[in-house]
Amino acid sequence: MAQEVDGEAEVMLMNHELQECSPKVSFPRLGWVNCEFPMDWCKKSATVGAAWLVRDSRGWIQKHSRTLQENSKDTEGKNLLDAKLAVFLWVIESMTSLKKNKVVFVSDFQDMVDVVLHPIHWPALQFQASELRVALQDLEVWNLQVVVRGSLRSVSFIAQSVNNLGLWQSYVAAGHPHWLRLLFVDERALSSL
Repeated sequence: MAQEVDGEAEVMLMNHELQECSPKVSFPRLGWVNCEFPMDWCKKSATVGAAWLVRDSRGWIQKHSRTLQENSKDTEGKNLLDAKLAVFLWVIESMTSLKKNKVVFVSDFQDMVDVVLHPIHWPALQFQASELRVALQDLEVWNLQVVVRGSLRSVSFIAQSVNNLGLWQSYVAAGHPHWLRLLFVDERALSSL
């Protein structure tokens, strides 16, 4: 069984790339999109603010989204790994619904990326590994890129708006949020240097 799971991971590694932890998000290749996603977890209120944004190969933001995920009474024991799994699955489902077939998932979720690519090293997290691998099968091709948290600054503000500003309405919208326009303009200017 363990050899079978490890063999599946090796096949996945041949078909998909893991880009090492990087201090900076790079734009995807032509025909691909970056899906950058962080989360903001508030243990006290058991809420998770999550967001994603999709960039094209020129760095332009095509769409963004925000959501609130709360613990229900039957999941009071939710921990950080459970929250990351829920957010990652939400992001993958969103990309599938938007018909994005060549996606570079960019996050600071090093543990979840390791679970997907090296499940044999994470025997206690086989459920999470399985759930993520099944969800990723709906995409034509995908890559996983781990970056330092600061590289996700702009999209982090969207995720933090759930817990910090009480903006609990989930939505998907074109472009970037108007209230963060200057941040995204500055970010785009810096990335073109």
